[in-house]
Amino acid sequence: MGAKSWQAVLSERLRIGGVEAHRRLADATELGPRVALTGNRWQCEETLVGITVGRGPEDLSEAAERLKALLDQDGPAPDDAERARTRFLKLGRQQPDGTTPVTGLLDPEGRATWEPILAKHAAPGMGNPDDEQPCTAGTPSQEQIEHDTRSHGQRCHDAFVALGRNALMSRELGQRIVLHSRDRGCTKPGCTVSGYDSQVHHIRGWATHHGRTNVDEEVLACGADNRLAEDGWTVRIHHGIVEWTPPPELDTGQARVNFYHHPHRLLAPDDEDDTA
Repeated sequence: MGAKSWQAVLSERLRIGGVEAHRRLADATELGPRVALTGNRWQCEETLVGITVGRGPEDLSEAAERLKALLDQDGPAPDDAERARTRFLKLGRQQPDGTTPVTGLLDPEGRATWEPILAKHAAPGMGNPDDEQPCTAGTPSQEQIEHDTRSHGQRCHDAFVALGRNALMSRELGQRIVLHSRDRGCTKPGCTVSGYDSQVHHIRGWATHHGRTNVDEEVLACGADNRLAEDGWTVRIHHGIVEWTPPPELDTGQARVNFYHHPHRLLAPDDEDDTA
């Protein structure tokens, strides 16, 4: 109504002072109809009882759900802490055909960020891998739009791939992507922590021995194992494979190599190049 509050509405429309408008609003609150904390439940029950006559339980259930939505269309007030706690994005285990399931829950900012991006890059005709020259910027031609037979989900997938490829080609991700390609996860034998949750361990000690930030002097290690590597363990890269050697007092036949992230190496013949 062109005002910031009901008090301002009354003041402007009725030409009364702010104090008088406040008094009238207070009186209306006291004299107006009251609703219990649980709402006018008897009205809901009366409505549902009338629906049950001549109808089955499925119809009653659907009507009850619809009525509940009408009574509280917004639902409970959002809990920012709970919403932040439940956000996640996870790549599942790669399937035999090479595809990978993706699950996740975007918070409002995540959705607000990706929605306009997908509206652009997942539009019909954009980034179609079937085109001889896919449109990756600007506006696709009418021919590209008309010949795009992908579903909306397939266009979103292709947009994610195209945006990820651009990020990789930007050379702004550092040497970590090379480590992830080589190690895939924590290199300490027996550790199953993925590369996404690992830290970069400098073989020569970045802080104490001024180790260089070179890929041939770094390995992936989870936080606990990264600290362990500074406590008597020796880490080296031998023919492209990371090996961990325990201190002499603990050297009782422990594994030297973590095969968890590279199970294919266990299946390769002994004379086959392990670095392949």
